[in-house]
Amino acid sequence: MRKLLFLFFLWPSLALSGQVSLSDLVRHTDIQEVKISPTGTHLAIKKLYEGERILVFMSINPLKITGHLRFRSKEEVGDFYWANNERIVTEVVSREAALETPIFYGSLFAINYDGTRGKNIFGHLAGERQVGSRLKKAESTYAHPTIIDTLPKEKNKILISTSPWAKDWETIGEILEVNIYNGVQKRITGLPQVGRAHTDRNGNLTFATGSNRNGERELYKKSKIGWEKLENSILNRSWPRGGNLETGDFYFEIDRPNDTEQLVKFNTKTNKLTQIFSHDISDISAVIYHPKSDKPIGVYLHPDYPEEYFFDEGNGFAAYFRGLKKAFEGYRINFTSFTSDGSLGILKVYGDRLPGDYFLANLKTKKVDFLL
Repeated sequence: MRKLLFLFFLWPSLALSGQVSLSDLVRHTDIQEVKISPTGTHLAIKKLYEGERILVFMSINPLKITGHLRFRSKEEVGDFYWANNERIVTEVVSREAALETPIFYGSLFAINYDGTRGKNIFGHLAGERQVGSRLKKAESTYAHPTIIDTLPKEKNKILISTSPWAKDWETIGEILEVNIYNGVQKRITGLPQVGRAHTDRNGNLTFATGSNRNGERELYKKSKIGWEKLENSILNRSWPRGGNLETGDFYFEIDRPNDTEQLVKFNTKTNKLTQIFSHDISDISAVIYHPKSDKPIGVYLHPDYPEEYFFDEGNGFAAYFRGLKKAFEGYRINFTSFTSDGSLGILKVYGDRLPGDYFLANLKTKKVDFLL
């Protein structure tokens, strides 16, 4: 691994706006996250540059910089998502002098991987003046958005769930379809309470989680007639973790008072609740999803040292993951993202003395190539 990294530093440097060289880009401690595009042609890389979080875009074959995104003043790149194969949507966060962690005020910004067509598509900065035209324009919206679905079948839209700035319990948010090129919004429906909506990751609304006026947590299921409250004391303390509308099987992570978190499966057609996994001393750090179907198949844990538990072999993915763990023995591994067909993934390898190496994993050939 060290030899591969050394060879990478010997590559000719590629200019980024005449300021950032390739050697600056691949410095370990500066790279924070790497995600692959839906068809596997490009990478989006969040890194620190001169103390600021920026995005750098690279083609994979050949491996070269194609564009970047760097905000001005106090604004930086937050969480980011590939919305289609050419366009990335990122949260815009602001650095505040008294706070260590940047604050997200609700602005979403979209840009192509070649650095063009950058635009505020949601938030208080997204509004456009309407002058002598019937065409819809982007609106200024004073709310916090959560991207709940990148809508794989819709190449120019995403689905967001909003939480208004006003905390008056009268304005409780809504679900909006937002055009990632011009910021035009389309209202889908409202939320049943203060909180957020969830989908099956194929654009279909499934649940809404949040709290009522008394601060009590509630869970609603989306039905043909609207939102239906689920009267289940266990599920009220849960967080949806994916599922399948056809079978009715959905997974929930349960927050159990005075106990560790538990993963359960709930069938919306039969109302049957099945316990899937819990650990004696460790909460669930994250859920592991199948790279193609997005079905939950395992969990990450941290009892003493990070480990994984698979409750579903995932058509061979679990065995492949175990093989990678053995190949990178002594290090931690996880996948940051996959292509839409599940054939390629970005593997992060890291440890106490290794901030993070990134590899391109081919899940069909089982080949792993060093990237950054």
